Amino acid sequence: MREKLKMKKYSVDNVIRMFLALNTIKWDSPTISAELESYFGSPETIDEFAKHGLRFTDGRDLRNFLKKGRLTPISEDTLKEVKNFAFSTKDIDDKLSDQTYSQSYKELEHKLERGDINLQAPIIVEFNDGSFWGFSGRKRAYVARKNGVEVLYFLVKQPQDEEGDKREDGDQEDIQKDKME
Repeated sequence: MREKLKMKKYSVDNVIRMFLALNTIKWDSPTISAELESYFGSPETIDEFAKHGLRFTDGRDLRNFLKKGRLTPISEDTLKEVKNFAFSTKDIDDKLSDQTYSQSYKELEHKLERGDINLQAPIIVEFNDGSFWGFSGRKRAYVARKNGVEVLYFLVKQPQDEEGDKREDGDQEDIQKDKME
């Protein structure tokens, strides 16, 4: 008697994920000057940095701080501690419900479908108190994680002697104005 071949049924999403897993991402150090808006354009990031004694009034000082980072993998346990990054598949799906956000995510995913790609590593800052902040590159991390590709992060550790700008927390508007000048 003939044995019937049993074929496992896969959803379209699962087939795409299996295909994408064959492709890889080469992680490059980020172009720091291209990432500055993640600070100057985000009052939430300015506030978080200020809580840790970091205030940057111009791109030069921020570049000097960020360029001290290095490419490294980060453990799952540590990633769970990163503020303002979603790392579970459900959290990523929730983030992608935003149409503007999901469009650029889909563009990255389509590039990965077509083959290996190079991306700039997401930046994560580790403050002196041991807390973490996702500075930039969330979509890049989400594309990789959701498709089973290992992520290298550009980890920037706050130096023990880093003091930043000495202005009071309420002077964020002045910091923004200085950046624009």
